[in-house]
Amino acid sequence: MLQKPLYFATTHPRRLFAIDGAGALLSAVLLGLVLPALQHLIGMPLRALYLLAAFPVFFALYDAWCYWRLQKGYAPYLRQIGLANLLYCILSVGLLAYHLPLLQPVGIVYFTGELLIVLFLAILELRAAAILA
Repeated sequence: MLQKPLYFATTHPRRLFAIDGAGALLSAVLLGLVLPALQHLIGMPLRALYLLAAFPVFFALYDAWCYWRLQKGYAPYLRQIGLANLLYCILSVGLLAYHLPLLQPVGIVYFTGELLIVLFLAILELRAAAILA
């Protein structure tokens, strides 16, 4: 399942930063602007949404810097963003577990989907970094 994406990631590592950055921007907008407006449908408290939104803002800035500034030596930077994405997943799972009694079905579906996507991307980044090292 990872072979085609891994081949893409190792042959086009700069594009992986662009993909991660675009996803981070989307997450930041959804978590920081859209979901707070729909908080009654999601169930996650506003404070938790804003906390979760802060991380992808920094990830998007990091990804943009890597995309525009790096010409080679991508492995350590891919490893860093991959680890950051894994830590974000751990934080998200912790907040989901803590606030589970408040979450609505739509919120559970949203956060599960986001976690699966970010986890897939983190694994891809870490594997690509190991190959490129």
